[in-house]
Amino acid sequence: MKKIIAIFILIAAGNFLFATQPLDNQLPESFRVLRDAVYESDKSEQTIDSLYSTAVEFANQNYEGAELLNLISMCDYVKGLDSFYREDKKNAIKFLDSAIEGSRKSQAINKTASSITLLTKALFLRSDYDKFGFGIKWVPKIMKICDEAIQLNPKYTAAYQMKYAILCYIPAPYGNYKEGAVKMYSLLDDSWAKEKDDYFSICCCYAYALEKTNRKAEAKEWYKKALTYYPNNKACLKALADCK
Repeated sequence: MKKIIAIFILIAAGNFLFATQPLDNQLPESFRVLRDAVYESDKSEQTIDSLYSTAVEFANQNYEGAELLNLISMCDYVKGLDSFYREDKKNAIKFLDSAIEGSRKSQAINKTASSITLLTKALFLRSDYDKFGFGIKWVPKIMKICDEAIQLNPKYTAAYQMKYAILCYIPAPYGNYKEGAVKMYSLLDDSWAKEKDDYFSICCCYAYALEKTNRKAEAKEWYKKALTYYPNNKACLKALADCK
């Protein structure tokens, strides 16, 4: 009898370990591989397409409903980011618009911190292609949208990172470089759980805010710190080269 109970406990533990976790808590490895390959920005387009297909296939096989839409939107966002790095405007807009639409559909079923934060990331990058239309409409709203994510999950680091990114990157009255630098730096504390791309983005945002407040020597060091996560990232290498 004891052996039977022990077997059931082991099975239950195994099911828990291999069960699909909420995206707020854990990202699947197939998505992480795609994301990191895009941020590294030294892979061929064919390689990225293959990783994208694998991540989407895994999503379709293991998720459903709002979480499925959210994960596919994440895949579309990083695919759009890859096109952005390649200066492929047409495909960047295509995938970013798909990420925005998918995130909204996901939230119509069930709002989560990760789906809301994904929306802000896609909106922010998409605005780079239409600063005086799309950008003016959405960028000022991103901090408030991030607050919705934070209200749902007060420890979701990526939501704070996106909120503070507006302070770091956008001029007044919406941004505030000094305030952004202080708040962004606070996220490096070990109490905040972070993915690899979170560390990278926090360092880049902090470096940019330092640069804009004429602390360029420090900014260069933080761009270099960001590059320890993704050494070949094109955007960060350019930012470091331009920081003079």
